[in-house]
Amino acid sequence: MKRLPEFEAYINEVCGYVQCKKAHPDIAAELQNHMEDQKIAYTVMGMSEDSATSETIRQMGNAACIGAELNRTHRPRTNWVLLTGILTAVAVGLVLQYFVLANSGSEYQSELFSLTISLPIGIAVMTAAFFMDCTLLLAKYPLCLYLFFIGICAAAVATPDYFRLRAYTADFGVLLFVPLFAGILYKQKSKSMAGVFLCGLLIIPVVLLSAFGNYSKHTVCIIVLAYLAIMLTAISKSWFGKKRLRLALLSFMPLLVLAVVIWLLNCLPYGRLDNFFTFYGSQFQDWLAPPPTIRFELTRETLAGAQWIGHAIVPDNVLENIYQFQSTYMLTYIIGKFGWLAGLGVIAAMSAIVIRMSVLTCRQKNQLTFWVLLAVTLMIGLQSGLCILLNLTGWIAIPANTVPLMLGSGASLIANLCLVGIFLSVSRYQGIMSENAMHQIIEE
Repeated sequence: MKRLPEFEAYINEVCGYVQCKKAHPDIAAELQNHMEDQKIAYTVMGMSEDSATSETIRQMGNAACIGAELNRTHRPRTNWVLLTGILTAVAVGLVLQYFVLANSGSEYQSELFSLTISLPIGIAVMTAAFFMDCTLLLAKYPLCLYLFFIGICAAAVATPDYFRLRAYTADFGVLLFVPLFAGILYKQKSKSMAGVFLCGLLIIPVVLLSAFGNYSKHTVCIIVLAYLAIMLTAISKSWFGKKRLRLALLSFMPLLVLAVVIWLLNCLPYGRLDNFFTFYGSQFQDWLAPPPTIRFELTRETLAGAQWIGHAIVPDNVLENIYQFQSTYMLTYIIGKFGWLAGLGVIAAMSAIVIRMSVLTCRQKNQLTFWVLLAVTLMIGLQSGLCILLNLTGWIAIPANTVPLMLGSGASLIANLCLVGIFLSVSRYQGIMSENAMHQIIEE
């Protein structure tokens, strides 16, 4: 509906006092509807059009006062409870790791250095992601960002691995793909099989980069599980269309394509994927029965001898051997070194963070923010769950790397803090921006 010039001027003046521009479309629509209804009421009472318009504006009140009040109620709000909890968990985890590394041999001092420099870099990356307008970027340019991201990761994987850039990119850099995927999925609403096909097509290069770059079994598994969780959630909500069963079956097709492509690459001479089936084929039986490997035996022995507080009742060389597996079994080492209370504290802290993120995700009314927050929550939740499961069972076939945030360092800590920054940036606009406002912002 076209606004009257007088109403337009009043609404623009009110919105001028509201700092959050994302709230302007909803505020303008609300004011417009209220003023139109009020004008009609005055017209029915016998006023002329001009008199009804003037009286409506007068009754609305001073634009500055209205704007100041709306600015107070439409201000982006940081979830300080979540942020404080995450930073506290990171700090406690770093203290635990420092105690472990400080008493280790000189061969582990490089890890101590990595732990020292990764925290400030991770905090800086998280802060940049937080203040960056991730909502607008993911709403307007998800495909462009995806192509740029794929290009950067492909270049990193193709470079000589002097600084472990290839390994870090394959292990953790590709985790940032999932929020971009959520933005792409948002723009595929009601596009039926074409939307599902595009979403499935875009996951293939990411999985290949991870598998090709560093044989990253854990990253491949996490990305595939997150993809399936997001796609099946979208299909259950009829996001793509009503033919749910057909669309669900189509969403599994990229995984079949990946299996064929990986098999073909594995057949190439001197291919980088010669060991892929060592991870996925020959170890399939490990899911059914835990193998009697050194890691399995050491893990079980450590947990069996662990005390509630203090050193586990095991030979010293057991914990030393556990630590040689580095961050993947850091939780088991902490349980053996400091007791079950320390280990359960790590598990409880990560569980609380994931639950809080899940609650915030479910409260979202804007669809884009829901999909992005769901993607980030899945990434941190899957990493945490798989690593905790690995440490408590010793099954080496479980694809896990490290408990994110608390027991991570280096590229893991930086990538996951970046995910946290994206989560906090997008969740700031809860209750401020409706779906109609989002569409207007995208069209601008």
